[in-house]
Amino acid sequence: MKKILAKFKISRALDAGEPVPAQLRRQANATSEVGDFLERAETVDRMLKRDRAQVAAPATLHNSIMRAVAQARQSQPDPQPFMARWLPTALGATAVLLLLGVFLSVRLKQQGEQAAQAQSLSVATEALQKGNEFARAIPSKMIAPVSGELDRLNQDVGTTAKFVLASIP
Repeated sequence: MKKILAKFKISRALDAGEPVPAQLRRQANATSEVGDFLERAETVDRMLKRDRAQVAAPATLHNSIMRAVAQARQSQPDPQPFMARWLPTALGATAVLLLLGVFLSVRLKQQGEQAAQAQSLSVATEALQKGNEFARAIPSKMIAPVSGELDRLNQDVGTTAKFVLASIP
């Protein structure tokens, strides 16, 4: 851990352009790992400082950068609020749902009317069948009590005749 900390302090000192503290140099001489790191880091630092390109920026560089920044600001569209961006999509979805609802309600109404027509036809057919059965059953049902009464009347006539015959000497 001490070696890692020593390497970090050496790197920080070289990055800041400051000389490596004497205490770190003593520690680098004491351990070969820190010493090797110090030697490599100083070599890389010298090479980077020596080989630094002395390229002068053109005089128009600042102006061209500022023009590019200004154009980038102008070309960016103004951010639209959330509602303005999603309003057409929401309206389209609402219209589709509304059309679907109208279609389904018309379809259900047509099916209901067809079912009602079929039901009214079945009711009419059933009524006609019942009427036909009623017309066939009524005569026998109306005559049945009368025929029973006629049978009892004939029986009374027969017993009366027997009584009258039995009463004559």
